Amino acid sequence: MTLLKSIKLDIAKKLEDKEYRTVFFEEWARDEVADQIRRLRKLRGLRQIDVAKATGMKQSVVSRIEQSEHSRWNFATLMRLAEALDARVHVTFETAEEVIEKYESEQRKMLPGSSATALRMAELENEQAFKNHYKMSKSPLSTPLTNEAPQILPLERLSYIRQDLEQRQ
Repeated sequence: MTLLKSIKLDIAKKLEDKEYRTVFFEEWARDEVADQIRRLRKLRGLRQIDVAKATGMKQSVVSRIEQSEHSRWNFATLMRLAEALDARVHVTFETAEEVIEKYESEQRKMLPGSSATALRMAELENEQAFKNHYKMSKSPLSTPLTNEAPQILPLERLSYIRQDLEQRQ
């Protein structure tokens, strides 16, 4: 079992604790917003200073938002950023039960006693999904910004990205 899968297996159980869940959800939302803003800015070919000027913010504020360190943004801030990036803000609420069920579903796929073949097939599917997502993310206009979990990239994924980047140079 990979480190990523073992981490995912523990999350469902941890999310049952209300305090842990509150912190997890807040950090997740902040990271998700930061990632989407950063990806969209790059897609538009803009620098942080360009977004800062268009929104009336300081470049350092845009940088902190993109690094998810800035926790004081509000809906109006997101609307200013969306306007500068020519995008819309889309907010989705999920119940804690829905989120926990997603992680439990992942856990059920990896239950002990599964055959080695089934586990390897799941790993291969995961790798193929990663490669497909990576290829599609090179043209983000055709791929919506998703609400997927942030992933820890195993070495094989990092080498796949490195090889691709070297081929493009």
